[in-house]
Amino acid sequence: MKKIIAVTTILFTSHTFAEGWGAGIYMEQGSVDQDVAIQEGMGEALQGGGVSISWQTKANSIGAFQIQSGIGFVSASDQDRYAVATVDSNDNQGYRTSSVGGTNWFMEAGYDKQFESNYGAFVNLGYSSYGLNRSISACSDCPTEAVDLSDANYLHLGGSVKVTPISNIRIGYQHYFSGDIINNLKIQWLIP
Repeated sequence: MKKIIAVTTILFTSHTFAEGWGAGIYMEQGSVDQDVAIQEGMGEALQGGGVSISWQTKANSIGAFQIQSGIGFVSASDQDRYAVATVDSNDNQGYRTSSVGGTNWFMEAGYDKQFESNYGAFVNLGYSSYGLNRSISACSDCPTEAVDLSDANYLHLGGSVKVTPISNIRIGYQHYFSGDIINNLKIQWLIP
């Protein structure tokens, strides 16, 4: 880890002018380790979306150094679903079932290289964290259970296409080195 930080610092300091800040939205589809999914009573697929901010330097011969962070919502199928009898404000009785959902955040850094004016590729190293619960939405007195997914380090590889003069779409694959997530596909719309 110290070597990665040292190399990143050296590469970062070789850039002298900041290109600036950017923002975007993303959607993702991920896979959870099968044993963890069974243990936590959830499906193996995670779906999510959110917002991100980024900062990027001016490009040099190897590309533009970038840092990106985001926060979003994720959900998964609930394999250990439970139901609770409810009464609404009009005294209507019914049942509501639980679902698995919560938030995630990530931070990544790496390089983005433009090959032509409209196409590019990127490689980033990142870290993500998930906070999931099994709960019944809009129910203040219903039980809630934590769903434990460990934090993870990953490699994010992908390509980008400029879709307007001020925005691009990035499609990437994330391979996780640690934690309970195996991989993730992410599509982002960014305004650099």
